[in-house]
Amino acid sequence: MKNKMRHSAPKCEGRFGELRASFHETARDLRVLNEDPFWSVMDYDELNEVVEWSFGGDFAMTSLYDAVDPYFNNRRDLLRGDPLVGEPDNWKKSLIPFVFEGMRETLRDDVLDAKTRVELGERDFSLERLANHDSTIVQHSVSPELIDDYAKIYLDQMDVQFLQPLHRGVCCIDSDLGMDLTKVMVPTKGNNGKKEYVSLSGHFLKAEFGTGLNISRTLVSSAPYRFELHKRKSEFNFLDNSGCPLGKPVLGVSFYLRHPDTAVIYQIQDIRGERVPNETTDGLCALTLMEKIGSALGFKRLITYNHHTNPVRYLYPNDSTLANVLKMNFDESAHRLEWKPMITCKDGHIEGYEKEL
Repeated sequence: MKNKMRHSAPKCEGRFGELRASFHETARDLRVLNEDPFWSVMDYDELNEVVEWSFGGDFAMTSLYDAVDPYFNNRRDLLRGDPLVGEPDNWKKSLIPFVFEGMRETLRDDVLDAKTRVELGERDFSLERLANHDSTIVQHSVSPELIDDYAKIYLDQMDVQFLQPLHRGVCCIDSDLGMDLTKVMVPTKGNNGKKEYVSLSGHFLKAEFGTGLNISRTLVSSAPYRFELHKRKSEFNFLDNSGCPLGKPVLGVSFYLRHPDTAVIYQIQDIRGERVPNETTDGLCALTLMEKIGSALGFKRLITYNHHTNPVRYLYPNDSTLANVLKMNFDESAHRLEWKPMITCKDGHIEGYEKEL
C-alpha cells in the first residue's frame, strides 16, 4: 500500500464516527491518486482499492476505530447483530454504507468548490464539468448493484428488489409500495384505555440509502436505511427533483438490516419543519409506519431498542433529556402498540421490543 496522503479527518456525527470519517479521507485520496475527480466505486476491484487504501486490506485494522461502540465485534449492542453474519469474507461488503457516505460527501464538497470557482470567474472545461456534476446521483459514488449485494448479506431469505429503489436514489416509498397513507391510522397518546386513532392523510414518505446526512441536509443517520415522513405543502401534485411531492419534513426513522429477515430500528428523530398530529407522538407514528413499510418490503420481524439499550446512550450517557425522549419514542410507543418485550439479559432486564410481521 502506498503512503497515505494527509487530510484533516471530518467529524462524523453519530455511531461509528471515526470509521465513517476514515472513508471521507480515503475518497479524497483516491480521487487525487487516480487523477480523476469523478472516480467512483463501480465494482469489487474498486471496493478492494478503497479497503486496501484505508486498512492495508487488513481486517484487524478496523479495531482501531470507535473503541466505545465499534462496528465489528461489538459486545454491548446485542440487537444490531453481527455485520459479518459469521462470514469473515463479508467484511469489505459490510462497509459499503460508509464507503458510499465518504464518496458522496466528498464529491458534494468538490462540486460546491468547483461551482464557487466558476462563479468567481475561473474558466476551465474540467472545472465547469465538475461544477455541473450531480453528486446526489447514487451511481456517481457507488454502484447500486454493490449496494444490492450489501443487502443480500443480511436478507438471504428475502427478495431485496423492494429495497432497490432506495439503492438507486431518493424515492417516494409509499407510492412505490402501493401504500395509501390516508388509510394509515396511528394510535393516539391518550392513556384512558380506549383505542383511538388519528389519520396520516396529507402526508407522504421519502426513503433513501446511506449513513450520514440525507440529500436535503436535514437529518443525520448512523444506520444505512431511512425513511422520512413529510407533510404535503399543497393539494396539487407538484413534484420535486426526486419525483416526490413538495412537502415539509416531519420526522425520520433509520434502521439496520439483521440476518435473515429483520429490520432493527435505531433512530426516531424530529426534523425541523412540521410536527406529527397533536393527538399522537413521533414514536407512535414511526413504529406504526415501520409496521406498514416492513410488511410491504417483506421483513418478517422488527426489533427496536429501549431507552436504556439504545446505542446513542454510549455517546451521551448522562443526558437525561435524551433518555426521556428515547423512553417516549421507543418504550412507551412499543408498549402501546403491543410489541413484545425482548428479555435477553441474564438479569431479566428488557433489551428491546419486537414485532412479528
